[in-house]
Amino acid sequence: MDPVPVIGGFVDPEKNLVSVLYNKEQEREIDLLEPQCKLAFQGIPMAVFPQTPEILAHLWEMGLNISGMAPIKWRYVPVPMEAGLNILWHQLETAEFMTVHRRAFNTSDTRTGKTLAHVVALDYLNKVEPGAALIVCPLSVMSAVWESAIKRMNKSVSIGLLRGSKKKREVTLAAKHDYYIINYDGLPLLEDKLRYAILSNKITKVVIDELNHFGNPSAKRYQVAERLFNNPVGPVKYLWGLTGTPGADSQAVYGMCRLVNPNKMLWNSKTSWQGATQIKYGPEAWQWRDKPETPYLISTTMQPTIRYTREEILPYLPPIIRGAREAELSKEQKKYYDTFKEELIVEFEKSEGRITADQKSIFLGKLFQICLGSVITDNGIVKLDNTPRINLLRELIGSTDKKTVIYCHYIAAIDDLVEKLSKTFSVVKVDGTVTGQARDMAFRDFRERANPRVLIAHQKTVAYGVELAAADLLINNGPQMSGVSTYSQGMDRASSMEQMSNKIMILDVWASAEERDFANGLNERKNNSDIISNLFNSIVRREYE
Repeated sequence: MDPVPVIGGFVDPEKNLVSVLYNKEQEREIDLLEPQCKLAFQGIPMAVFPQTPEILAHLWEMGLNISGMAPIKWRYVPVPMEAGLNILWHQLETAEFMTVHRRAFNTSDTRTGKTLAHVVALDYLNKVEPGAALIVCPLSVMSAVWESAIKRMNKSVSIGLLRGSKKKREVTLAAKHDYYIINYDGLPLLEDKLRYAILSNKITKVVIDELNHFGNPSAKRYQVAERLFNNPVGPVKYLWGLTGTPGADSQAVYGMCRLVNPNKMLWNSKTSWQGATQIKYGPEAWQWRDKPETPYLISTTMQPTIRYTREEILPYLPPIIRGAREAELSKEQKKYYDTFKEELIVEFEKSEGRITADQKSIFLGKLFQICLGSVITDNGIVKLDNTPRINLLRELIGSTDKKTVIYCHYIAAIDDLVEKLSKTFSVVKVDGTVTGQARDMAFRDFRERANPRVLIAHQKTVAYGVELAAADLLINNGPQMSGVSTYSQGMDRASSMEQMSNKIMILDVWASAEERDFANGLNERKNNSDIISNLFNSIVRREYE
């Protein structure tokens, strides 16, 4: 087989060689890589190298075009996945990109198959590069997403789940595995052991899923990750960061870039980055907004990166239909709601208008809890009659012959929903009280079995990586107060390559003007602090009009 021409030179897959075109100014750097030979193509200097990820990474860092030269593209044969799934073209392109970029980002849209693309890349690298892979991800996706994807790709590999007690994690890390999977907050527990594993080249590849959780350089988990992965004595060889929402929080981009590819970060402090990307618009500490040029600065700073949109790769996904349904407040709820509003006004007058952002959030939270029927007080949980809302939810669940996901922000309200809806439907809940194997089983049963019919969850437990395509109806039962990024991720859980319905319905259920306005604010991608402040001020204004 003759060498095959690609954009920046030639590939000879039979001999495992690549020939790259370069200019005279790059001669010295080319010589440092010790090419097998040097020649010319139509008068342009050309060098021949072994076709390895290591060599290609160096060539890319020199600025040479290596498109199509990655060995994974020529020798990796995608294997059929279980359930009839195959590796799609964009996933193989992503895997190729990652194997030749040792520090890189994948900012493809949520639900585009980023996990499997990286499993393909790691599966290849584990065969040609010494050292195991460490995957850092949310607790909820350790087994249900990452372990499952790795096993579907290659059943013969060994996987160590670093969870449970510190001692149990240490024993798992000490054993020899091809992959280690750990949750974010497990990093500090095993910092010393992980440092040794990285410095000894036991672990040479790291994937950080949902990288936006490492956007704050002041956070403990960030500082541990930086010490581990960017240790000047021996930084980890491969470090890839995944996030489908790179622009959701422009200030988190600074931390993400400094962690994954610090050599490409042009700003030397978070303050200087904020000055370049945001402008102050009010007296509160949180009142900053992005400048018009911020999206460009983010895209040019998060480099090298690969990105695919859902429209590019999944043009036939079912349409998402958004809507809202209004529930009535019971007489009991209405009484408590009006009374609490009056108390709010009294507190406002007593403070002479000096109400902090935290106090505003607490006041509104109590109003929302009244609307949901479960109010958390100093003396325990007060239950209110919420029959109209429960009846509406029953009606909505019954409107589809497929499954339903209900998001609710308050654990007490989640428990109330489970108690009342389980009288009619098979129900499972996932919130902060459901952990480990119980959480994995809940997701697996919802995904793979006829029952449960309804999943009731706190959005934080499902927002990152969890597959909920068994449902075609997602209901936001009241305000989701975990922030616009978590909210957006939660809305994407049913939209994926596994969705078999001809449409996906997302409904906001509310019973008061404040619930409605909060939902509208999230849908307009406003931050929580702005929504809460505006809602509180509107309540006060209405009382005096």
